[in-house]
Parts: sequence; structure tokens; C-alpha cells
Amino acid sequence: MKTVHASLDAVEQVKDVAEQIPGLIAGRKYLTATELVISSLAILDTELSDVDALQQVSVVFSLVLFKRLILR
Repeated sequence: MKTVHASLDAVEQVKDVAEQIPGLIAGRKYLTATELVISSLAILDTELSDVDALQQVSVVFSLVLFKRLILR
């Protein structure tokens, strides 16, 4: 079982990515933005999959990525 500290570190990593995405997209760094979203989704699907409050976050990341990168 994971420690609370490890879970909080994973949440912090995902939060940081959410703050970086708009700047990367504005700078047309689409590949970097995509890689960060994919790595965050992997964290959400593995390390944080047991946290009920974060289950919707992966859906939001997917929608943001689709909306920002594909619909442009």
C-alpha cells in the first residue's frame, strides 16, 4: 500500500502539469504538452487510481488535450 506522502507527491506532479499546459500550447510546444498530459494520465491511472476524488481528472485532461490540440 502506498503512503500518503507518495500519493501527495503524485498529486503535486499532476497539478504542476495542469499549470504548464496553457503556456506550452501558447508556445506551440504541442509534443511536450502531449507528453506531459500522457505521463499525468499514467500517474492518475496507476498511482492515484484508488483516490475517488481524482477519477474525473483523467477525463478532464483528455478533454483539454483534445480540445486544445486536435480542434485547433
